[in-house]
Amino acid sequence: MTRTCKIFIVLVVFYMSIFSVKAEIFDIWVHIGIATPSANVATLYTEDLFDDFEGFVDNGADIGWSIGFNPQLILGDKTNLSFYLGYTRFSAANAKVINPETEDLENFFNTETTVIPIKVGINYYVVDSFFDILGIYVKGDIAYNYLSNSITGIGDYYDEVIDLKNQEFGRLGAGIGLGFDIELPIVLDFGIDIEYNWLNLIGKEDDELAKNYLGLALTIGF
Repeated sequence: MTRTCKIFIVLVVFYMSIFSVKAEIFDIWVHIGIATPSANVATLYTEDLFDDFEGFVDNGADIGWSIGFNPQLILGDKTNLSFYLGYTRFSAANAKVINPETEDLENFFNTETTVIPIKVGINYYVVDSFFDILGIYVKGDIAYNYLSNSITGIGDYYDEVIDLKNQEFGRLGAGIGLGFDIELPIVLDFGIDIEYNWLNLIGKEDDELAKNYLGLALTIGF
């Protein structure tokens, strides 16, 4: 178990010991949405690895999708202790090797990025029950993020890239956001959740770039 993971587990246990004794009831939410990445989310390696490959162009990751399971402990009228386990997948990002003299495309490959976040945080309702149906909240959380980058569609490419085509690592991060939910006179509730996520605030290598994304999700409550 890595030092980063151990730190996260200690923080979660401490968090739960403070708040769980005050919990009154459980809510269960499912998140389904899209994720808009920063330019560095799909970056696989340090730039100096490609110094010998003139004309290397990395287009970055495309918009991805996400799904998550979000149980919440209701601590009072305005505060919920939130837990989240998710899966986020970014579409393949096309990286090209272009001849700098002729501008011809010599080769290309695709990168795929997966993020599995485990989060604990607080949702605070600034509007608790507008017309008895609408709640508006702000949120903040800490997260342990498992990140996996891989290369696909590589074809006949450089041995250096083939040898390093998979990267898997864990990092501590955080997120802030806001959202609303609507309580309907049926079995399910619905809402919208928006959160900006920092994936590798703690534990990254010296030359590792910041990786962030903005999530927008439809939430379904049970």
